Amino acid sequence: MHTAFTGNTRRPRQVNLSGRRGNPWTTSPGAASSSQAPVGSHYAVAQAQAERARRAHDRDRLNAARNVQRVWRGHSCRTQQKQKWRDEWDANERTRLDQSDQIPYDKTESDTLAPSYHNGDALRYQMRLILSFLDTHESMDRWRLCYFGKSLAESWSLTEHSTLALIWNQYFTKLSRITAQAIARSESSAQRSLLLDLGVQILDKPIQLDYDAQFRSLNICSHADCSLHIPGQLSKYIQALLLRKDQAAYDAFIRHMLSSLQIKWYPQMVSYIAIASNQVKFCGSIKTVASELTNEGLLWVLANTVYIWRALSSDNKAIDWISAISEALSRCANDVAARIDVVDQPMKGTATQHNAAPLNDFIQYHIGILAGQDSVQEVMRTFRSTATTVAKVAKPLANYAVALLRAFPSRATNIRMWLYQNSPSSIVGGGATSTIQYLWKASQATSVFQLIRNDQRDVISVLTEAKPPSNQLGYQPPSTQEVSAWQEEWRIVLLFLELYTFILKLMDDEEFFAIDEDNIMRSSLSYQFRQGALPLLDVASLGNFLKHLAFSLYWNAADLAEYNDVEDTASISILFGQPQGVTHHSALRPTAKTLAGNDVSQSYMKGLATGLLRMLYERDSRRKFLPDNYWLMTKHFDMQGFIPAVVAEEERRHEAVEDGDIDEEEMEFEDAEKDESGVHIPTLGSLFNIRAPHMPRSQTSRQAEQLAKQRELARKRRQLQSLNPRLELLRNLPFFIPFDTRVQIFRRFVYRDQERRRNGYVEPDDWRMSVAATQARDLHGRHRGMDMISRHHADIQRGSVFDDAFDNFYGLGEELKEPIQISFIDQFGQPEAGIDGGGVTKEFLMSVTSEALDPRSEMPLFEENEQQYLYPKPTSLQQARAILVQDGTDPGSEGYNLAMRALMQRYEFLGRIVGKCMYEGILIDVNFAGFFLLKWALTGGTTSATTESSFRASINDLRDFDDQLYQGLLKLKNYTGDVESDFGLNFTVSDTFDADGKRVSLTTDLIPGGSNELVNNSNRLRYIDRIVRYRLQEQPRLITNAFLKGLGQIISPMWLAMFNQKELQKLVGGDNQEVDILDLRRNTQYGGVYVIGDDGVEHPTIAMFWKVLKEMKDEDRRKVLKFVTSTPRAPLLGFSYLNPKFSIRDSSEDASRLPSTSTCVNLLKLPRYADERTMREKLLYAVNSGAGFDLS
Repeated sequence: MHTAFTGNTRRPRQVNLSGRRGNPWTTSPGAASSSQAPVGSHYAVAQAQAERARRAHDRDRLNAARNVQRVWRGHSCRTQQKQKWRDEWDANERTRLDQSDQIPYDKTESDTLAPSYHNGDALRYQMRLILSFLDTHESMDRWRLCYFGKSLAESWSLTEHSTLALIWNQYFTKLSRITAQAIARSESSAQRSLLLDLGVQILDKPIQLDYDAQFRSLNICSHADCSLHIPGQLSKYIQALLLRKDQAAYDAFIRHMLSSLQIKWYPQMVSYIAIASNQVKFCGSIKTVASELTNEGLLWVLANTVYIWRALSSDNKAIDWISAISEALSRCANDVAARIDVVDQPMKGTATQHNAAPLNDFIQYHIGILAGQDSVQEVMRTFRSTATTVAKVAKPLANYAVALLRAFPSRATNIRMWLYQNSPSSIVGGGATSTIQYLWKASQATSVFQLIRNDQRDVISVLTEAKPPSNQLGYQPPSTQEVSAWQEEWRIVLLFLELYTFILKLMDDEEFFAIDEDNIMRSSLSYQFRQGALPLLDVASLGNFLKHLAFSLYWNAADLAEYNDVEDTASISILFGQPQGVTHHSALRPTAKTLAGNDVSQSYMKGLATGLLRMLYERDSRRKFLPDNYWLMTKHFDMQGFIPAVVAEEERRHEAVEDGDIDEEEMEFEDAEKDESGVHIPTLGSLFNIRAPHMPRSQTSRQAEQLAKQRELARKRRQLQSLNPRLELLRNLPFFIPFDTRVQIFRRFVYRDQERRRNGYVEPDDWRMSVAATQARDLHGRHRGMDMISRHHADIQRGSVFDDAFDNFYGLGEELKEPIQISFIDQFGQPEAGIDGGGVTKEFLMSVTSEALDPRSEMPLFEENEQQYLYPKPTSLQQARAILVQDGTDPGSEGYNLAMRALMQRYEFLGRIVGKCMYEGILIDVNFAGFFLLKWALTGGTTSATTESSFRASINDLRDFDDQLYQGLLKLKNYTGDVESDFGLNFTVSDTFDADGKRVSLTTDLIPGGSNELVNNSNRLRYIDRIVRYRLQEQPRLITNAFLKGLGQIISPMWLAMFNQKELQKLVGGDNQEVDILDLRRNTQYGGVYVIGDDGVEHPTIAMFWKVLKEMKDEDRRKVLKFVTSTPRAPLLGFSYLNPKFSIRDSSEDASRLPSTSTCVNLLKLPRYADERTMREKLLYAVNSGAGFDLS
């Protein structure tokens, strides 16, 4: 009995899987006695599985054979039956024609054949037969259908029997379907023509149609036959289909016909669509079908729609057309941007974003028309003539303009200008409203704008969701209408931000402040440009919106990133996310979400908000119009722990660089500079024929390498942004944090960098001792520590400080951060007395900057404006090139390249020296031009490298460069007369300079063919923009980049980005505020008899000195400060940060002597004067005469 009784007495089956030979299942049949037979449980299981698979295979074969037999029997029966019906049909036709021979159906085009039927019954019977047997794959059957169609045309009246209408409609429905199939499979023009006539005839009946099948067949026909009469017949057929007033017919027409043919070959079709009632359906179908089409089909639809739109009369051009064009263009914008200007076919058929196939000529021409001035003006006229309210225009205008800017990034500047110039003022009751003011009014009314402006906490949800999600019962996800409205509102806001950013670059301060506090516009300025101004209260409202938006984009960057298997490529469409049809797959990588429901990339949104916010901040910095502390966002931070948190983020970033997770050099990599239009700006190597040895020769491989680097760079940037939100805010929106806090952070960054580089020995002497103690030696047996110390020491001639410094220290590169030692050599070649304990180094750095920045030297590197603000000499390279050519040096030769490279290296070294002063906290008495300092501030954001690539010059920046040029351009901009005849300008710019005593003049085109394009009233804004960009960006680009490269080797560009141009000037030269005597007194050291004793009482002369200094004017105090420290400004965080400390010691009891100083150590040597009057007179005499300097 079994241990577990189940109610069944049958013994269960036993299977031995142990592998023992006693189990017959362990060996194969016929091999039981063989010693070679496989054994084991695995073999038994495998054998059972194989047997099961063989049985299943046999069953499948048997079932397949049965199916084949069944299908073949059915096919054979049907074929035989159809042949019987075909023979019967032919016999009936021969009887009807009273002939015994076979009817020549392929001669159907003859007018003598195919007479009418005698009665309706015969016609109905023959129609039933032909519908039963006709096979459109057979050529003779298609001819039978043509023959029947001609007979039907003669017998049409027989089909109008009312009692049989339902039967006739069923027959005609099937006949229409078969006719459409036959048209698609027809092989001759004659046959195709007859079938098209039959199809048009049938459409007169109220039958049900498959419009997609109909238009698919017509599409095949249109591509298969180019006979002269076919397009006309096709147009009739299409028109007959569309006349049925069914929206589905228009959908199918666009889906299958307009997506692959040139509508210009069908003029009748264009005329039919021009009917007003049909325009609405046509445009509506484009919006419906656009999402279903491929990129190529969408491009054809867009080009054909533009062709039809241009063929319409001005009275028929409704806003519906612009909406339809906008919908199609927005969906293929990235494809247009990648291919609109491509002229060469890709190699080996590989088309990528950077090597895209060129567009068809028809598509290229008609889509390109949209980016022309005439087209933009026509669109704006359409808006003015067909709408009366903001609601009717704002959304379609925004949809159109945003799509246009996405599709044509290289023409974006002109498009923005034309949109701005063609004011839609008559839209709102005929009032004088500019495009800017009109869009501002529309933007303010959107819920998107209001939610973000009022509460920063709503930004993320408004950016990513049409309706914030909720856990409440009954919550419904947003409807299609709600999503569409959300997307359209964002487009309005984006368009306003785009145009307002553009016009601010051309708007001077007087125009910006054209509307006063009472919202009254001053009439002294040009109407066109003062119309771009907003009331100051509105600017404050816009600022709140931008602050909340930008803050959330940086602070919540991690929330806006997701893991996806599609890499977010850098495209500037740029600006609007991943191109359609060009997808790059990779492993799971963080990729930025598209925002605002419009495929807007996070980087684009950041750039737009940050750029405009910075421009408003600069206006407020120049001329205060916003409340104090308006820009601060400190309420969103724990300010007590903010500095340690920022330092910790910087440490994490540095650790990631050291661990190799992030390559700092790649983060600063840019393969080539581009201007705003996307045109490549030549690098130094391309200008002087210097080719980098690592550069691939193949253009395809260079493009692939550049794309890979851009993708990797984008990934690393997103990683940094999500890990370090405080750092990102400091680099891109530093004015959110108080200035004093940022200065403290800067000094902490420098100190931590010194600790890392010097192994904890921050003080120069300690570092030298630690290096000297190093026992390591190089391959030549030299002591590494002593070699390093010797490389950081130099003998400097007093008469050639900069040249000697360059020769000795240029090779150090970043190692210039380490302490250096200087020995000055006098005019007799003897070392000057003294030990460099830091003071001589300070004197050296100040001497180098003073000599190198002197605009009156023989070959100056810098120039100064009327206010004595310095900036790199723009014509340095051109002047050096002209001198070399005059000396007989051939451009491109080795000597020529070496000379040009040496000039660039001097700019780079000067950048390092200025950076060294900032690194060591040494103030220099120099004032740089604001636009030049702005380039420093814009080099460390997350979207730029260590160049001025993120700097976008505006007309206001030109004031610091050349005030006369600035005033001249303002006059040109506001001129009300004929610019072309009165000014006589073209798109060129001229420079004149000396080259070895010879006056050289050089003319440069601002645009291709600029000498042939005159400046007129319509293009003067473009001329002004090009002049400003050339003078401030393109002309000095290479030398500015060289300076910034050197500066960035000492001071991280990310640190510089924490300050604006005015703050950087303070960082370089000190605070320009009134000298704080109490702070200076607290942080002064005394020597000699002036040392304060244990009683804490100051020496009488010292007490007298502070009293005299306190009673002086601030101007005189600054002179005293400069007399001692060589700079008239105090350190940013007070005199406690002055290095070395301000010091006073006695020099003698002789009251006739003047005070003297040792500026290298900030030491005042003050005689012991007996009274205040003498001290004041001696002190003022010394500081005003410049006498008494005594370098010890």
